[in-house]
Amino acid sequence: MNSDTFINIGFDTAIKRYLLLKNENYTQLANDFLVYVIYMLNFIYGENLIINSYFNRKNNGYKTLLEGFKQYNLSDNKISKFFKDMNSYIEVEIYNRNNGLEKNEFFTYLQEDLIDMFLAKASKLGYTKDYYSQFRNLLFFNNSNNKQRNIINQKYATNLDASVNYFDYQVYQMTNTLSFISVKDNLLSNDVYKVFGLSDKILEVVSEETLSEINKKIYAYFNINPLEIKANKKLEKASSKLLTSHFNFKLANNSGRANILLFVLMFIGLIGVGIVIGLNIISKI
Repeated sequence: MNSDTFINIGFDTAIKRYLLLKNENYTQLANDFLVYVIYMLNFIYGENLIINSYFNRKNNGYKTLLEGFKQYNLSDNKISKFFKDMNSYIEVEIYNRNNGLEKNEFFTYLQEDLIDMFLAKASKLGYTKDYYSQFRNLLFFNNSNNKQRNIINQKYATNLDASVNYFDYQVYQMTNTLSFISVKDNLLSNDVYKVFGLSDKILEVVSEETLSEINKKIYAYFNINPLEIKANKKLEKASSKLLTSHFNFKLANNSGRANILLFVLMFIGLIGVGIVIGLNIISKI
């Protein structure tokens, strides 16, 4: 490899084509995909970083470029993949030219690399929705709003919407964090817990073991054997009486997760002490 080559043949070729179009007005390169790659890199990181790194390639250009990428949490693996995909794109391009072919799978892979770069920076800086849209419009996909990009996409893409689908999916992953709450099979009626100030939020946090302990204390409070026939119905009826009499346990400061757990511990202890009191209350209702 020529010692003047910046990083590898693929990346070096892309920058040289970009500079020929920009500085020498080689209009035949206006629709060259590798020129678009450099343009998109400029959009993400700024032209100064990309082009100045190239001009300083014999000094610290490569190091400067890597630092620019890593500044926004782009991983070493993604950086390495991007440069390899640049090289592979050129190799397939040469092969296609010699064999009368056009489709190039690295046309999509490189766009995915650029999407990863953009989203790494976006996740750190917190871009506006409009900026996301601007970048999305630079991608190559079927029926985009740019005629020339549509032509290039038709020519090289093996899947006409692969890049935009990848972008939309990655953005969805970033903006829609799914949380899964385990379903507990030992829950009592909401009205029963309501008597004792136990909200849905508290019940989501506690483990099944803790919930079983709470249930045991509640049954004991009402002097009901959980194994007897229609025990749940009896529990709901007894709880309903307390609700209509506006009786309930309330402990303050149970909003945060740590306070919820403290609330539960206090509740278990309190209701244990309150069993005798509860029996007296119920007998008078």
